[in-house]
Amino acid sequence: MQFSGHVPAPFAHTGELLGAIYLIVLVAVGFYFSKEQYRDSSSYFLGNRGAGWVTLTLSLAATCIVAELFLVRSQLGALGAWDGVIFGASIVGAILILAFVIGPKLSATGVMTVPEYLGGRYGVGVQFITSGTSILILTAFRLATILLVTRMLLGDWNGTAAHAWVFLAVTVSGVLAIAGGLRVVLHTQAFQAIVLVAGSTVLLVAAISGSQVVRPATGAILQPVSPSGLLTEGEWFVLLALLLWYWCADQTNLQRMFAARSPKDIRLALLGVASIVAVLLILFFGVYTLAIGAPNEDSILHTTNLPLDDLPSALEGVFSVSILASVMALLSATFHSTGTLITIDFYKTLDPTTTERKLVLVGRLATGVVVVLTILSVPALRTLNPDNDLAALVRAQVLIAAPIAVLLLLGSLWKGLNDKGALWSLIVSGVVALSCLFILRPGGSDRLSSILPHYEWFSRHSMAVLTVILVSLVVSVFVSLATGRVSERRPTRLAANGVMSEKERGG
Repeated sequence: MQFSGHVPAPFAHTGELLGAIYLIVLVAVGFYFSKEQYRDSSSYFLGNRGAGWVTLTLSLAATCIVAELFLVRSQLGALGAWDGVIFGASIVGAILILAFVIGPKLSATGVMTVPEYLGGRYGVGVQFITSGTSILILTAFRLATILLVTRMLLGDWNGTAAHAWVFLAVTVSGVLAIAGGLRVVLHTQAFQAIVLVAGSTVLLVAAISGSQVVRPATGAILQPVSPSGLLTEGEWFVLLALLLWYWCADQTNLQRMFAARSPKDIRLALLGVASIVAVLLILFFGVYTLAIGAPNEDSILHTTNLPLDDLPSALEGVFSVSILASVMALLSATFHSTGTLITIDFYKTLDPTTTERKLVLVGRLATGVVVVLTILSVPALRTLNPDNDLAALVRAQVLIAAPIAVLLLLGSLWKGLNDKGALWSLIVSGVVALSCLFILRPGGSDRLSSILPHYEWFSRHSMAVLTVILVSLVVSVFVSLATGRVSERRPTRLAANGVMSEKERGG
């Protein structure tokens, strides 16, 4: 993804007014839904498990749009005409796996986090490792990635307006996540989804209207480049691993599944999101056709810096507010999920007799610490280069997260996975993943990196991801078969952790 030093100053004139109105309404929505007194952890972390499918659909849409189209897309380079279709189909496929395999099953257990579920099945060691890994991914990689995307889309950090708006976005998102819990996060994300869809519609209508200024600007997200940029099988393999982690094992998504009223609401919400993704793909190809011409076998789509320099102030503001809404939705979800992981998987596990009020207090304090650290780290991100570091951050997430996704999917499909198999799978594959990160680090030794073979269609990074996944599968299956069938104590562990069984939940 290319980043040019010359970018438009966001929120100029009319744009600043639109940004101010957006933030005022956002805070008002957050205040309205924060009136409830949070007396227990379920109400604060999961909104009393009362989220309906409409709210969940809008919430997921607000976060997945920028995550899929910029965070995931950033590492893929160029897309061929058919690659774009496969990209969308891969996203929809991962969502359907969550809708019909992972989401309802986890929701029925009554857990609050993915590591709590894995810990209830495979022991506290697995819970600590998966939770610590998830926190590392969310804080060290996800937040940095979100802020780099914000820098790329809204302007250079050296621009005073852009710098101030980014600080304000992080602060407001953090305050909403701390004060209101998941109920406020969900409803503010629903509002942000409406803003994002409305802004996208305005830009699309402007493009269809035939404006010589607007059409190239709105269509520039998909630009033709050299046919040599077609994605390889290895890159698509990495994409699949990333999507499986993001949709089937990421706490920010699954926490909303835990908050659903019923498995039916989960399925309806995820089917709604899958439909939105499919429509967005069609619209993007439509805008591409309007701006550049119908794609053919030689056409390749490439995510790049948007040339909005010539856009009218109002439309530039619409674009900036739309991107800001999606980025803030991701920030609030990441802040709240990180605080939930710290509180439930570490504090509550180490002190199971703690009161519900204290859990809410610890959750707010943990989230507050993450928000403050994020604000303090914003100036340091000036040293990062989006051209290289954005893709590196996303790729690091794939390597580190792959063992958790494998464990969750394998455990859902194979009943023979036991405690020892799960624990040793995480330990061994985690060591392999960290070793691959060291070998493939920027500026690393070419001689060392030659340990990982590469081919024209399978890069060293793709080989590293494949190695981690295979190691995780082999170790978990081999150790489980060597040490006996799954422990019959799993329901006891779930009960001991305060998690209801599927029978108690009516699942």
